[in-house]
Parts: sequence; structure tokens; C-alpha cells
Amino acid sequence: MVKHDHNPAVLQVVRYGLPLVILIFYVSASWNFSYTPDSTYLSLRLARTIAAEGVFGTVPGHPCATPNPLWAYFVAVGTLLRVDGLLLAKIFSLFFSCLVVVLTYLLATEVLRDRLLAFCSALGVATSGLVLQVAPAGSALPLALTCVLAALFFMLRNDYLLAALMIGFASLLFWQAAGGFLLLLWDAWMNSTTPGRRVRVVLVTSLVYLATVLPWVLLAVLRSVPPLPWMVSLDDFPGLSPATGVATAIPALAAAAASVGMLRHGQVDGLTRQTHMIIVMWACWFAVCFAIWGWDFYLFVLPVVIIYAFSGTQQLSLSSRPASAYAQALFMAGVLILLHQLAFNNNVKPVMTQTEKDSEQLVELAYWIKNGVPDQDFVSANRPELLAYFAGRPIGLWEMGNRPSTEYVVSSEEDVWGYAVVHRASHLGEDGLLPGAGRFAVWKKR
Repeated sequence: MVKHDHNPAVLQVVRYGLPLVILIFYVSASWNFSYTPDSTYLSLRLARTIAAEGVFGTVPGHPCATPNPLWAYFVAVGTLLRVDGLLLAKIFSLFFSCLVVVLTYLLATEVLRDRLLAFCSALGVATSGLVLQVAPAGSALPLALTCVLAALFFMLRNDYLLAALMIGFASLLFWQAAGGFLLLLWDAWMNSTTPGRRVRVVLVTSLVYLATVLPWVLLAVLRSVPPLPWMVSLDDFPGLSPATGVATAIPALAAAAASVGMLRHGQVDGLTRQTHMIIVMWACWFAVCFAIWGWDFYLFVLPVVIIYAFSGTQQLSLSSRPASAYAQALFMAGVLILLHQLAFNNNVKPVMTQTEKDSEQLVELAYWIKNGVPDQDFVSANRPELLAYFAGRPIGLWEMGNRPSTEYVVSSEEDVWGYAVVHRASHLGEDGLLPGAGRFAVWKKR
């Protein structure tokens, strides 16, 4: 494909278009600033405990893992500085999400070597419904995604020390990032010119990574807490539907076809076949994590998928006229935006809206539990983290469908066998009044 990097029109599109895309993304994500999934409060509770007592916790269901310690420490520092932990987490979640858009553009310039295609890749990520959902959530996911993309970007530029530092930070958020470190070592080995340089680069890169990760491991051993960092799942992603399925499948198929085409050439746009292979394996590793642990890890695959989808248009247009080549890229960008917005409006947005409504009621119940339930009585709930954060007491996990065993239980079910309602949340209308009872109630064992 003929490069137009020095075309004044392309330069102007990127120079003014990329900041505009980031601004629109920030405004769109901030529009849902009140959205906070229940899992976010687990990290906030841990940060509050660290700031107050220096004590760590574990992930519910994973007794050998500590929830994203780097993010918890980050929020804990803000708590010590008298900054509201929830506000801090959400502000920096938005900030790192904006960095994800920027890093997607930088990474695409390294892979595609074309500014307009890189701009289209950043636009595709910025309009993704999953990214728009994660951005205001206050989760550790945007920071983790920032570290992973930065590591991949520095690896492509052969800045292995910075890449090792970034993948080390990512490993302090979720242990699966260590798979990216192994691929980083492989790239450093393959791109070194002499055997002596190979050994030096691999050794120094490993030392930087270990120097980033080992302090946490030693601290965990001294504090007798699980040393395995675990990504706290958002647990709020919409289920698979025709809209989300199509929005996921079409760019994935285009990227798969493009990656095969890349691997058939010895060198494409300055990147060797081995480098493209490592990038594909990088995405495949996180795709395996996605298949095992859920939608959170698909976010680490998404930027690479979108970049290689545009690489497909690049390969198809090798023999085309420049105007036709860019027309194909812009057409694919329009298709991606349409698919992402359909999935967001039809599937993601309703989930976020329902979470916001439920959170209002649960916060009210949390304060009622704080003042109305004796400290010696145990409480359980299907969404325990928000209740525990605002009630200031432990709340056990109760899986709906099973028979609860605690003295009190918070539920949205119409009837809990063996329990009676003692307090029901208020339902706020659009005018701010209280027209009726809410979905959630506190039930007490008869």
C-alpha cells in the first residue's frame, strides 16, 4: 500500500482527529460516571484496609490469590492523602482508558506503518462498547490494559527494558501477564544479532522484570498473604448476543485472515515474520485467558484484533490506487463503529443502567444494615462488595438459588424460604420522589 504519511491531508486528519476522538471518548465514558460494578468495591475495600491497617485480603473463591495489589496500593495512597477512594479510582480509570486509545494508535503505527490506518485503529477501540463500559467503572482493567499495550509497543521498538518494566507492572495486576513476559524474552532472543548480545539482553530484561515483581512477592511472604496477583473480574459484562457476537466475530475473522497473510511474507512494512508471529501469539495467549476466565481478558486482545483487521485492508489494497486503499480503510472503520455502537446500545448500556439503579437501592440497604443489624449477626448477599464497603462490615457471598444460612440476607427475590422481610429499599422515580418499593430487601431468618 502506498504510504501517505507525508500527505498533508493525512497529517491534518491525525493531528486534529486523534485528540478529537479522545475527547469524544472521554465525554462518552464520563456520561456513565455513576456506573460502578460490585467488583470495584472489592479493590476499594482492600485499599481502605491497607491504608488503615496494612492488612491484605484475598479474592472470594480464590484463597491463594490477592486482588490486583498494584491497583489496591495505588488507591490506598490516595486514601492516605484524604482523597475519596471511589472518586480516585473512577478518575484514573477514565485517564488510563484514554491512554489505551493513544497507545493503540502508537502500536498501530509500529505494526501498520501508516498514520491513517493507525488513526482508524484507535477510533475502533474508542468506540468499543466494552471499553466504554470499563472506562468509568473504577476497575484495575484500564491500568492493566495500558501496561500491556505499552509493553507490546516498547517491544516492537526494541526497548526491552521499558517493555519488561511495563509487563512487570501488569504482572502485579494479574499473574497471566507473565505469559507476555515469556514472549518478550523470545523476541529479545530472536532480534539480537550475536550470541553474546542475546545473553546480555535476555539477562538484563529478566532482571528488570524480577526487580519489578519480587518486592511484592517478598512483601506477600513477610505478611503471610497470597503472592499470586489476580485480576478482579468486572462480573458485569453483558451476555453473548447477536449484536455482541457479530461485533466480536467480524473483526476477529478479518484479523485472522490478515495475520495469515502477514506470516506468509518474510517481511511486511519493516516487521519480520518472527515479529508478527510473536504479536499473534501475544494475542492468542490472552485469547486463551479470555476463554478460561471471561470477558475481562478479551480487552487485551481487542486492540491487536482491530489493528490486524486494518492490516487486512492494507494487504488487499496493495495493488489498488491510493484513494481506493484509504476508502477501504475508512469503510471498515465505519463498519466497526456501527457494530460497536449497536452492541453498546442494545446490550452493554442496559446492563450499566440496571447496575446503576440496583446500586442506589443497595447503598440504602447498606446504611440500614450498618445501623440496624447487630455486629454479631452474619449477613450474606449476591452482590456483597458494595454492601460491605458502605456498611463497613463483612458481608458473605450468597449464590442465588441456594438456601442461605446467615441470620440476614439481602436479595431481590420475591420470597426467600425461611426468611421474612425486615426492610425494603425505596424505589426512586425520575422526579426524585419515592413512588414505591425497590427490588432489593433485607430478609431476616424466622
